[in-house]
Amino acid sequence: MLRGLQGWALVALSLLMASSALAQDEEPEAPEEEPGEEVPEGELEPDPEAPDEGPEGEIPEDELEPEPEPEQEPDVIEESELGNPEMGGFGYFSPGLFFADFGLLAKDLARSDSLGVNSAPSPLGLSIGGGGRALYGRWIVGGKGFGVFSSTGVNATGESFISGGGGGFDVGFTLLNEDYWLIYPFFGLGGVGFNMEVKNTSAAPIRFGTSETINPGQTGTFNTGFFTFEAGAGAQHLLHEGEGGFQIGIEGGLLAAIGQSSWFNANGDVVEGSNKVKLDGFYLRLTIGGGGFFLGEPEAEDEADEAKGDKKDDKG
Repeated sequence: MLRGLQGWALVALSLLMASSALAQDEEPEAPEEEPGEEVPEGELEPDPEAPDEGPEGEIPEDELEPEPEPEQEPDVIEESELGNPEMGGFGYFSPGLFFADFGLLAKDLARSDSLGVNSAPSPLGLSIGGGGRALYGRWIVGGKGFGVFSSTGVNATGESFISGGGGGFDVGFTLLNEDYWLIYPFFGLGGVGFNMEVKNTSAAPIRFGTSETINPGQTGTFNTGFFTFEAGAGAQHLLHEGEGGFQIGIEGGLLAAIGQSSWFNANGDVVEGSNKVKLDGFYLRLTIGGGGFFLGEPEAEDEADEAKGDKKDDKG
């Protein structure tokens, strides 16, 4: 029986080999292309490695090679990205107004043997001066000088006019130092002196006090002076980006005499019979100038927002 099975196996193997040879003989041969003959585009086989093309030969955007990115210009620091002034200084020119109350001076001039009523200078005058300030952290230190000029008091007897000048030093601190604004109160000490001219335009002599006589057509000159105390506040806006440039601001305050003083004549003698004079003054002046500062590091936006949020929570 074993020999029968071996025979059948040999027959099956022979049939398998014969069918394989027959399949190879029946495979059609590819037609040979004649030289110079072009194959129509419809019969070309697509290249599997070539990118797919869209309508009219366009390549889809997702298969295009990315274009090189343009070179970025260096970042420009904006004003808002700069820090606040920490140390530096500025100088200024300061025109303004000055209001001065000289106490009983108007009463002395209104006497019947003097100029008479409505002869005192106006308390409102012009002020012109200049100064400078230095900033160190929150502290701000200043010095200044100024001149003041009153309007002339005139009546039928004569005229009176007051002018003067002074200066001083002060120290303060910044309440606001942000977005190129400086807001600060200050307190200071100084001194001021005044000259008064009394002109006689009448035909009879007049007096100032009991010791000074002013003849017709003449002018008497008198002076006084004080140590002063000052309290004020100012605001400056820096009109520049960076560490230096122009600025503009405003200052106002009280200027008061420390104690009272007498009037003195041109020889330096005390004018007898006149009241002691004092000074209570107020001023408002414009400051125009410029300076330079070292800037601190800019505050991060997240920290600034967080600080503002904490303030709101404290108020709530």
